[in-house]
Amino acid sequence: MEQILDEAEYLFSKHGLYGVTLKDVAQRVGVHHTLLNYYFEDKKKLFDAVFARRAAVTSERRMTVLDEYEKATAGKPTVEGALHAFLDTDLDLYIEGGEGWKNYAALGAQVANTPEWGAELMDKLSGGLCKSDDFAAVKARMAAFMAAGFKEVCKVREG
Repeated sequence: MEQILDEAEYLFSKHGLYGVTLKDVAQRVGVHHTLLNYYFEDKKKLFDAVFARRAAVTSERRMTVLDEYEKATAGKPTVEGALHAFLDTDLDLYIEGGEGWKNYAALGAQVANTPEWGAELMDKLSGGLCKSDDFAAVKARMAAFMAAGFKEVCKVREG
C-alpha cells in the first residue's frame, strides 16, 4: 500500500490531480489498475489518501511545537515566533525528509492554489473569520499585509 501511495504522490506532485490517471499510477507500481479501483474507488479518493497520509503527521507536529512554544513564552508569544513554530515544522520535513516530503510540499502548494480545495479549506479552517470570496476584505488588507513583509525584509538587509 505504501508503494502505491508513494508512486501516486510522486505523479500527483509532478502533474496534479487532473494530469494523472489510475492507469499511470498502476503502471509505475507494476499492478493492474483495477487493484487501485478496489482500494480507492477513484482517482480523487487516491489523491485524498495520499494527501491525508502526511497531513496527519504535519498537523500533529505543528500542534506539538505550537504548544511547546506557548509554554516556553509563558503565554506571551510573538507573531514571528508563532509563525516560526507554525511554518518551520513543515519546512524542516521538506528540507530533511527526503523526496516524499518534497513531493508532499508540491501537493500542498497545488491544493493551496486550487480554488476548489484551497478556498474551501480556508473557509473551513477560519471558522467563518475568512471567506474566500470576500474580495472587499482582501482589498482592504492585502496591501498593508504585503507592505509589512517587504518592510521587514528591508530592515533585515539594512541591519
